[in-house]
Parts: sequence; structure tokens; C-alpha cells
Amino acid sequence: MMRYVLIGKHNAHGMDRPIERRDLARAMLEKLGVKRVFGTYVFGEWDFVDVVEAATPSAVLAFSVWYRLQGFGTVVTMPAIDYDDMQKATDAVTGAAGGIKAKT
Repeated sequence: MMRYVLIGKHNAHGMDRPIERRDLARAMLEKLGVKRVFGTYVFGEWDFVDVVEAATPSAVLAFSVWYRLQGFGTVVTMPAIDYDDMQKATDAVTGAAGGIKAKT
């Protein structure tokens, strides 16, 4: 399972019925096979942050499309990379395997 971070902004319709929006969104995540790991409301440019797990990126994309089509607001989806994968990527381009450098 891959983890994703969803950050979202509600519009006026999405704020109109918060309990209904929340319950419908959670039901859709479950229907799509997406597990909600963590979620919270935030202050500032965004209204919420959720961390989810899904077997495929298309399941998370489907949720984002559904959320927008419901008129609740917008969701930005980002893959979440764990430390080990980030270290492997860094090693691949900085160690002996990388070896290609820009001229300075």
C-alpha cells in the first residue's frame, strides 16, 4: 500500500453541511478501498490534511475527482515517500551509481 497526503479546501457548499460531507467522503474512501490513516483540520491556506493508504494511485485520484464533482471543494493529492525510499533515491544519484554531475 502506498501512502498519500491529501490537502483540501472547502468551498461554501462544502462548509454548508460538514457532517454530511464528512460521512459521504469517508464512505467513498471505503468504497474505493482507500484507508484513512490520519486526518485533521488546519488553519491557513488549506482547511484539512489527511493521510491515506491505497493500493493504486487511481483510487486516490477517483476520490479527488468525486470530491470536486460533489461540489465540496478541491483536494490536492501528493504521494508520501518514507525515509528508506528517499534514502535509496538519494544514494542512487549521489553515490557511485549516480556519478553524473553538472559542470560548476
